[in-house]
Amino acid sequence: PRAAHAHPDTMHRDALNSVRTNLAQWGTLEHSTIETDPVRLRQALVNVLGNAVKFTERGSIVVRVAQCSASMFSITVTDSGPGFDESDLLHVFEPFVQSARTATRASEGVGLGLAIVERCVRLLGGTAHARNAQERGAAIEMIVPLRRMNSAPVCDNRLIGNAQPRK
Repeated sequence: PRAAHAHPDTMHRDALNSVRTNLAQWGTLEHSTIETDPVRLRQALVNVLGNAVKFTERGSIVVRVAQCSASMFSITVTDSGPGFDESDLLHVFEPFVQSARTATRASEGVGLGLAIVERCVRLLGGTAHARNAQERGAAIEMIVPLRRMNSAPVCDNRLIGNAQPRK
């Protein structure tokens, strides 16, 4: 397949819109809105997407949103970059840790991105997990509690981006 080039800001916006659309399409969330800390959720997602953009020179970045249970949902970002060394997987969420994956791009960060992700997701009451994708690349999954507030729009646009006040 032909490689597509996109500006990282465009990729972030498209991914955030994809998450918003997926959340809105859940049948179980009809006439509900998700209650969460939008700043922390967005911060975690932007850091994961930033890493995916940074380490994917060719291929794809996929954002998947799924409802895990009645009380949890997940956002998984999978890229087709170099992935993680197996020995690094236990430490990728530690501050200032850079795996072999980052060795060629060490000048582009200090190893805080995934530590910030883990901390934000934990503050939301959830967990973050890293694994290598099936064929190539990395997958970061953020599992977050799903709290619904009744009598609200299907998906609150304040959840991710679009900080317009609710009408």
